[in-house]
Amino acid sequence: MQPWKRPLDLVQAFAKANVTNSLLLLAGDGPLKEELQAEVARLGISDRVRFLGFVNQTQLPALYTAADVMVLPSEYDACPVVVCEAMLCGCPVVISDQIRGRFDIVRPGLTGDIFPCGDVDALAAVLKRLLLDRAGLGALAANARQRMETWSPREYIAAVVESVRRASSRLRASS
Repeated sequence: MQPWKRPLDLVQAFAKANVTNSLLLLAGDGPLKEELQAEVARLGISDRVRFLGFVNQTQLPALYTAADVMVLPSEYDACPVVVCEAMLCGCPVVISDQIRGRFDIVRPGLTGDIFPCGDVDALAAVLKRLLLDRAGLGALAANARQRMETWSPREYIAAVVESVRRASSRLRASS
């Protein structure tokens, strides 16, 4: 629960999505925990949010398998392993557009979705659309698992090279 992971965006988007039969599980610990707990109370969603604290890696597959979707709203995370772990467990993934190292496997409408980092309204819309479409979530879950069955080290390296190329182009363009 670090600022750069933007968990507050997820809490606010979850509240805005207002899918009443859903739960938000927040795994991890960190400096924003108290602020997040206060925001959850302020938004009136305490009955639908669970703070799990630190979760050991050995327990993550059970969480991914039980989850309908895994969300990574970070403003930076070069190549998060949790995306692959979730998809291997058949959990669709929603990531911010700043998680460039995973564009090779997270494909909107196929294995999950991608939203503009920091855009709480866009994330809320994605959550609402996904969580209200049980059949669609089932298809995304199957596609996520299937995608990981065919994902290769060669594709991974190509995706990293492409991410670096895009980042360098942006840096050159902004200079």
